[in-house]
Amino acid sequence: MARARVSRLLRLFAGVLPFAWAVGACTHAEPVFISPAAMVATASRLNHPEGTSYVLLEPATLTTRVKFRSVQRWGLSITARAEPSPGGAWPHLRIELDGAPTHTLVVDDPREIPYWVNFASEPGFADLKLSLLNGAADGDGPTLIVERLEMVPF
Repeated sequence: MARARVSRLLRLFAGVLPFAWAVGACTHAEPVFISPAAMVATASRLNHPEGTSYVLLEPATLTTRVKFRSVQRWGLSITARAEPSPGGAWPHLRIELDGAPTHTLVVDDPREIPYWVNFASEPGFADLKLSLLNGAADGDGPTLIVERLEMVPF
């Protein structure tokens, strides 16, 4: 009697365990928020953190390291605002992530606007870099204020 009960339980678990393993093996990527003020910045006398934001006046790069657990498609939202140079030029922002194509965009609004870039990750660590390309060493170029970054899985 007990042996029959054990046998039925084993058959029941044999049908349930593969399903439980597959669900446990599935991972759901969560959005990742990055504070620009916490990123490593190129040494500069003019560029500086401001609260959780980072202000770039001269050419520089903000870098942070991100760890990806699996192959995943992501959307990177960079919320930024800008001030043009006295000559009217808006800041040019280069976005680099190890293993993904480089993107360059013009931040041309004094209001906080999210700028989106899509990429695919590979498992492991990658450096995310944001660079102001057309700043001026004397601070008379355009100003780029990076407010926040968010990586959202697709």
